[in-house]
Amino acid sequence: MKRALALAGAMITLIVGALGIAAATPSPSASPGLINWAKWQHLQGVFDLGLQADGTGLIAEGTELLFTISPAGIIAAINTGSSYQGVPGFEAYFAVSAGEPTAGTCRFQHGAIYVINPRASKQVLEVDPNTGHPQLFATVPGVDSLNGIGFDGGGSFGDHPLLVTGPAGGKAVVAAIDCHGDVKSVTNTAPRMEGGISVAPDTFGAHAGELIATDEISGDIIGIKPSGATSTLVNLAHPTGGDLGVESSGFVPRDFLKNGGFAYLADRGTANNPHPGTDSILRLTSAQLAAAGVLDGDLVVATEGGGATVDVTCAATCSLRPIAAGPPTGHIEGHVVFLTNQPGQAPPAQRPPSPHPKPSPTPAPTTPRTNPAALGLAGAGILVFVVAVLLAVRRGRAT
Repeated sequence: MKRALALAGAMITLIVGALGIAAATPSPSASPGLINWAKWQHLQGVFDLGLQADGTGLIAEGTELLFTISPAGIIAAINTGSSYQGVPGFEAYFAVSAGEPTAGTCRFQHGAIYVINPRASKQVLEVDPNTGHPQLFATVPGVDSLNGIGFDGGGSFGDHPLLVTGPAGGKAVVAAIDCHGDVKSVTNTAPRMEGGISVAPDTFGAHAGELIATDEISGDIIGIKPSGATSTLVNLAHPTGGDLGVESSGFVPRDFLKNGGFAYLADRGTANNPHPGTDSILRLTSAQLAAAGVLDGDLVVATEGGGATVDVTCAATCSLRPIAAGPPTGHIEGHVVFLTNQPGQAPPAQRPPSPHPKPSPTPAPTTPRTNPAALGLAGAGILVFVVAVLLAVRRGRAT
């Protein structure tokens, strides 16, 4: 009996030690990496994208021509005898009208494409979406050239919803254009800005309804109110500089995560550049964005050099966090565009349980995990212990 009890005690000690090893073995802490923009379709010279007015596909501008692109990736040139012809290498950004403004009797042509004139860069052309035929729409005074264009779909800028930006005397001009082509100045003292501009939805906190622009030199993401007042929302400090810093912006539309879809970027081939580009349309799925914590109404901004992508949220204040990376050689231009699935297409993305976790200054605590070897040892010990006790009891009865 004494021998059996001693053996049982040894087994108990062994079991407790094994279980202690199992409990003390931590699982590696999870540190989710960035998602990656994937190359989707090749298009020579692509440098800007827009959404077709009915939401069923994309508009793209490549070398010289405008194109339609279906969700399946079918690319068709808008090319007739009188079609718009671009200039290779010129950044003729464009915007597509959904029939703005939201109120009033005078509306922009639904689906028309408004593009910076590559041959007279203070002008905006109106391009028919069916024939591609261009005509002069507006001339913007007081600018050296134009370097940004976008529509206000929410009505913040009233009956002048077509917004353009351009440099002048070391500052930036922001102008607003109505459906007759009449131009009014919003401000001529804004900080430097360039690229794919967009207007914030009414869910964007203190900066709702503002025109959002970027400055690749400073890394600033800038808000411009309809009154002309400007402010810096956040700063993306790295990378900055010409052909490197923040360039493209776009807001995640309402119900994008509910219905699913894709985000798109233009990666233009640019010879003799540290970021030579791939002449590709890049994309991310709504599921990837949801898993990264992006929500409807968030601002997504990408850098020109390499497509480093951040998610910007604003309430009383604004914050940003990295979510994605583009091709290392990518040369990103134009707008970030979101195409939401039509009914009957792909299933919606699933929202993560915590969409905007705050970064922790210290490593996240590790979670104990089960160690299979230790549990196996513990199980064997339990079995030996039971057998020893039974033998001891049986021997005691025999004597």
